[in-house]
Amino acid sequence: MYDEPTLIDLPPATACAHTEAEYAMGEVLGTGGMSEVRLAHQPLLNRWVAVKSATSAAGEEALLTEARVVARLNHPGIVPVIDLGQDEQGRTALFMRRIEGRAWRSYVGPDGRLAAPDSWEGDPLSWHLDVMCRVARVLEHAHEMGIVHRDVKPGNVMIGDHGQVWLLDWGLAVAIDDRQPDLPRALDIDRFSGTTGHAAPEMLDTRHRLIGVRTDVYQLGTCLHLLLTGRPPHADRKVADRLRSILRSEPPTYPDTVPPGLAAICHRAMARRPADRFPSVAMLRRAVESVGVELRSTERAQEGLRLLIVLRRAIAEGRPREQITEAFAEARYVLRAALRIWPENPMALEGLQTLCETVIHNDLVNGRPARARRLLDDLPHRRPDLEARLERPDAAVRLLPPRGWLGAG
Repeated sequence: MYDEPTLIDLPPATACAHTEAEYAMGEVLGTGGMSEVRLAHQPLLNRWVAVKSATSAAGEEALLTEARVVARLNHPGIVPVIDLGQDEQGRTALFMRRIEGRAWRSYVGPDGRLAAPDSWEGDPLSWHLDVMCRVARVLEHAHEMGIVHRDVKPGNVMIGDHGQVWLLDWGLAVAIDDRQPDLPRALDIDRFSGTTGHAAPEMLDTRHRLIGVRTDVYQLGTCLHLLLTGRPPHADRKVADRLRSILRSEPPTYPDTVPPGLAAICHRAMARRPADRFPSVAMLRRAVESVGVELRSTERAQEGLRLLIVLRRAIAEGRPREQITEAFAEARYVLRAALRIWPENPMALEGLQTLCETVIHNDLVNGRPARARRLLDDLPHRRPDLEARLERPDAAVRLLPPRGWLGAG
């Protein structure tokens, strides 16, 4: 009985007008083409809130849409709406919970270099992929409610001081079915609205009425493209060139430094025809998560290989047994961690194999065959030749150095 929304026709911006006594307006936080956002203090509850005021007729329409959408969706990645009314100038105003943080876009430098919060210790790309997947989950919730965002871009994503991720600016959202009759319908869109740098072809060519969930898939793909290149896909300086780029949506070319899996995801997500894209944001997210797992595992494996080189150098220099044992334990821990993330990681498997063979050889050379035999169980790949040699009394003499591909360094 609660599935259908109840519609009440109220004069815009007059149903719950607020006075300066209720909210003391503060500084401007930001301005856009259709609205501005300011701080406001609510004395009754002694709290600060954010107030988004329309600055044009189009802005008022978008603000009313945003108010209805945000009030209807219930997700931690959507900033809650407090009220809808008027500001002290009589403009339509949306009162929302105040959030603090930085725009996702600010973590991508002008040269394309990725940054991450100071608390993040790993590869910045892994952090950005996690943010992207969390934005995808917000969109999944909206799509389940029959709502498409239409303006997904890193500039509309806020990262909170404690790692929260919010998707903002729902003013261009449209309904894709009959469950939200008070929202603009995707089938009725007959003109372009949005950000050209991240726009999907169907947003520009509205004749075929193709705006839908795959429009958000495309735009989420443009976010990934920006992470990989530092630029949105349609970044030409001239507007006419940007529009042509949108309509063509040709598969971009990526440098060899871009992981092939992520390049393939971008190509599919940003396909010109919606039918050629991921059918849902959830499928796009799962593809990104899969690549992200491999990247995180590879990052740990590379760390393990660096520790392996330190170990082999310590052995070559004749360092004390305790130092060699400690270096071995640290390298083994990191390589095993990489395999816990991605059990099939070839780099981690080969690294662990070489690590164990190195220590087996060193133990035998130094007359410690018992530990060498125990390490046979740690080998990812059995070495029957090693097993046979370890059973011979002259094993320490006959054992060959490990076959590792990392060199003796």
